[in-house]
Amino acid sequence: MNHRPPPIRWRHVIAQGRYAVYGVAGAGPAAIFVHGWGSPRSYQSALSRLAHNGVNVYAPRLPRYSADQPSGSMNLWLSDCVSWLDSFLSGIGIDTPITLVGHSVGGAIAVKVAYERPDRVAQLVLVNSLGGATAQTPLPRNFHPSAVTAKAVDLTRELECLATRQLPVSLLWGRNDRVIPRSSYFSLRNALGGPPVFTVAGTHDWLIDDPHCFGYAMRTVLNASSGRFAR
Repeated sequence: MNHRPPPIRWRHVIAQGRYAVYGVAGAGPAAIFVHGWGSPRSYQSALSRLAHNGVNVYAPRLPRYSADQPSGSMNLWLSDCVSWLDSFLSGIGIDTPITLVGHSVGGAIAVKVAYERPDRVAQLVLVNSLGGATAQTPLPRNFHPSAVTAKAVDLTRELECLATRQLPVSLLWGRNDRVIPRSSYFSLRNALGGPPVFTVAGTHDWLIDDPHCFGYAMRTVLNASSGRFAR
């Protein structure tokens, strides 16, 4: 048995008429990873650890968005990403419900995909995700500048709908996040009806800093899901 995580292979496919770059690794049921600010290449070690858990990981590079754009354009971009991901999934030949994993702003996109395209998503894993409502108070000085964008993304309606549908959702969360306000985390969790939460002593990007921990956390989530689906 090979105990080494599989390497990420970078490929391209046509999505909405343009080349889309994506990473792929592993074998088994499909798991789509939606990255946060930056590039999916930042997550290579984390993605390898995820693939080592017996899933076929795909990590597409999303259409560009700048974190310093007006908040109104963010909501339009989230909706555009839903259509783009739908085209991407069709391009790589996936037509069955998937495990959708989203980190940071990628979590907000994942929520929107699950809300607008329920036929596409079997379960949702949100990793220090945007989307919860926040208290209308000034951010502490030690918070990252992109926290301003995080405060502007309120997906409470979509999250409550997913809870009503009883879509399996799990939260993986670094407790020392300086991008997602604590009030946003509680709002997101409550809107989902109190889903399982796996917490670690990390920052917003803990899965990049500690890919081994991410692999372990995802194995826990996937094993729990296997037992749930088997019943």
